[in-house]
Amino acid sequence: MQDDLAGLRAGARAGSGPASDEERASALRLAGIGELLTALADAERERLRRNQTEAEAAAASLQTLIVAGFGICLLVLILALMYLDRTARAHRAIQRRVMDLNRALEKRAEALQAINKELEDFSYSVSHDLRAPVRAISSFAHILEEEYGAALDAEGRRLLGVVRGNAERMGRLIDDLLAFSRVGRQALHREPVDMKALVEEVIAAFRADSRDTLRARFEVGDLPQAFGDAALLRQVWANLIDNALKYSGKAEQPVIRIFGGVQDDGWAAYTIEDNGVGFDMRYAGKLFEVFQRLHQGQEFPGTGVGLAIVKRIVDRHGGRVRAEGAPNQGARFSFLLPLDADGNEA
Repeated sequence: MQDDLAGLRAGARAGSGPASDEERASALRLAGIGELLTALADAERERLRRNQTEAEAAAASLQTLIVAGFGICLLVLILALMYLDRTARAHRAIQRRVMDLNRALEKRAEALQAINKELEDFSYSVSHDLRAPVRAISSFAHILEEEYGAALDAEGRRLLGVVRGNAERMGRLIDDLLAFSRVGRQALHREPVDMKALVEEVIAAFRADSRDTLRARFEVGDLPQAFGDAALLRQVWANLIDNALKYSGKAEQPVIRIFGGVQDDGWAAYTIEDNGVGFDMRYAGKLFEVFQRLHQGQEFPGTGVGLAIVKRIVDRHGGRVRAEGAPNQGARFSFLLPLDADGNEA
């Protein structure tokens, strides 16, 4: 544009006459436009320079922010790894501690089992060895009473009767101890068991042994099939029925009810209840302990082992046993057995 303006000016000077007013006005307009364009170009360059400066500053700030963010993330990652490492080490230490405790418990459990086995073996051995001399005492006392009873006075015969009675009681106690020991030593032979038929067999055996002296009326309901050792379960029912007969024997009309059912949680329930003397629930926990009795032996004979045998057999089948009662209002004994073959042997 400036070159065109210079050309016009040169042409006007080269002409034959002075420039016209129009030409001079055009030249002035062109000069003003050129100056305006120059100013616009300078302003545009300045704007571009500022934009570039701002962009470079923004880029520097963004780079600083990215570096700072990366540093923060790296620091957080390092702290997280340190925390996880410390947590993992603490967890491993706890695991080692738990494993050490488990090993210690296993050793103690093994030692306890060994002690229990030794006690059972000792009980079995002592009881077995005592049977012969106790039976000899009872037999010789009986012979002495039969052959020489007439030569004894009343006090001698009474004392001889005391000897015979205590020898017989000792014999029953030894037999019960041997039965209790055999329960722990005997292997379980699990099979389906018709519990109602088993109960009826036990009741029939009691009737046969009693020779018409059994006054109790039995009411046997439906009983679910069990899965267990038939011989041991027969012993459970024999002990429970014998217990019910013993403690309801003084009732005007002894009644023994036996019934059962299947619970929703996968257990077969069996219950026997009587209308006998009952017991105080405060002492229910003692009923299933060896030699623990809630009544005097003179009032109700027994050795205090029968219910302990019941609990031990039920425990070995993976079941549970409980007792309920009240003084002079009868007693109820119930036990639960798993419906399948998954009961754990104790």
